[in-house]
Amino acid sequence: MAEKRGLPKGVTNNPNGRPKGSKNRFSFDVRTFIYDNVANDRFIKDIFTDIDAIEEADKRAKLKLELIKLFVPRPLNDVEEKDKDIRSAIYNKLSGNSM
Repeated sequence: MAEKRGLPKGVTNNPNGRPKGSKNRFSFDVRTFIYDNVANDRFIKDIFTDIDAIEEADKRAKLKLELIKLFVPRPLNDVEEKDKDIRSAIYNKLSGNSM
């Protein structure tokens, strides 16, 4: 059996991983491309025509769900919601707006 190349499982060149809150560059680029072309009816029809051409129903469904996720934000968890509320309160205080 040939030896596996690379680092052992769980060990990377970036031990801290991607910084929290940083965007996945590929997803960002795909979202930007779709956003820039979403007003083009032909572009949207082509996307769904391509997806509908996939024979496996589960793969078609997964692609449609992934496409929806590009535009519908996920719900914030409790920590993110609290952080958003704190940031809003700080902004309101600094801008002179009262709640």
